[in-house]
Amino acid sequence: MMKSIFPIIILAVLACACTEKKTAEMPPVPASVDAVPDTMRYGLVCESNSADVLSFLPFVTGADPVDYNIRNARAAGRVIGQLQTGDWVGVMLNPNDTSEVVMAVNLDQLKGTWIRPVMPEWKEESEMSDNIIERLKTEDADSLRKVYMVPREYGFTLKRSSEATPVLPNMHIFNEEKGTPVKYPAMKAVTGWKCRNGQLILTCHDMPAEKPSGMDAGAKSSMEKGPVATYDTLNFVFMNADSLVLRTQSNETVIMRRSME
Repeated sequence: MMKSIFPIIILAVLACACTEKKTAEMPPVPASVDAVPDTMRYGLVCESNSADVLSFLPFVTGADPVDYNIRNARAAGRVIGQLQTGDWVGVMLNPNDTSEVVMAVNLDQLKGTWIRPVMPEWKEESEMSDNIIERLKTEDADSLRKVYMVPREYGFTLKRSSEATPVLPNMHIFNEEKGTPVKYPAMKAVTGWKCRNGQLILTCHDMPAEKPSGMDAGAKSSMEKGPVATYDTLNFVFMNADSLVLRTQSNETVIMRRSME
């Protein structure tokens, strides 16, 4: 008798977890992003006896686990992240065979802090200060390049409930950049995220030209009330515990690493 009751208890616990996660992590999508219907299905990974089968518990009240064939998706590199029992995932089904998953993304593994190094560009002489121009006349240019051509780390932290915060360089260096011969790419502050139709959608705001006061709750609120939000749509290429590779709509590959700081 106990053996027959035990699986029912496990399913009930998983179903409750699905309901809680659905409420907490799937808030309404902005109208501009929601223009295209989302065909991705969301749920939890259940235990499976085969690497070629994904046992999937949908975020639908009263739903039972569904087994999907995932062999071709694995072979094609379309399983983004490691699928662990109990993880929140999104899946795309084959429209011609709904028993097959053509893409799966581990959304629990996607959460966290991701950073990438960004190199500066050498300024045109017209953009340099008089002091820097004089230094270039008297000092070795290659030595100056070694001093100033150093990467900074840009990135973002993806959190629950589709919230995100930007990862920015130390704020004191913003004003110092005016007195250097280099300039760094303009930064976007990521303040939200979604996974829709197998893509990562980031809500972004342009950073102010002046030194920010920090990304505390007040600064984030001020930013959201200022510049209009834009949405960056990125394609997933690869993800594991330490690395995330994305591709922009202009076909630029973005390689990021997980930060544990």
